[in-house]
Amino acid sequence: MPTVTSNDIFDAVHGIFQSMLGTEPRLHSAERTEQPLKNPGVVAIVGYAGEHEGTVIFGCGKPLAASLAELMLMEEDLDPDGEEVDDAMGEIANMVAGQLKNLVCKTGNEVQLSIPVIIHDGDYRLQVPDGYERWLLTAFHVDGEPFFVELITTGLAVDPCA
Repeated sequence: MPTVTSNDIFDAVHGIFQSMLGTEPRLHSAERTEQPLKNPGVVAIVGYAGEHEGTVIFGCGKPLAASLAELMLMEEDLDPDGEEVDDAMGEIANMVAGQLKNLVCKTGNEVQLSIPVIIHDGDYRLQVPDGYERWLLTAFHVDGEPFFVELITTGLAVDPCA
């Protein structure tokens, strides 16, 4: 069974933020959670399936989502509710899921990714079946705004640290 650590999750996020956005996120916490999922403004969800299955969720407030999209697209004054922001959030979630897929596939496992789903505002429910683990990584962008990455998985061993 492949093992993914909370450090692996943060390293994937850090590498993407560093290479694609030119920023250095700071890790706040990484922990197993059973708390209800909350939408801080914009959430991007990418599913994966194959020998292992689960979901990667990337979420943040609308102002940070717009800032990240502006960095990614090298544009200014993007509408937080605009399509460009949704596209950037989906791409970030897809890149994080892709990095985690690479870790899983090192041992020859086959995993396919879904297209990103974007959810704005409000509460949403994502049913987590028995036997799945949820890991919540909370980090901060350089301007102090929090974002989170959640990994919901089965078939992987997830260790809190390496």
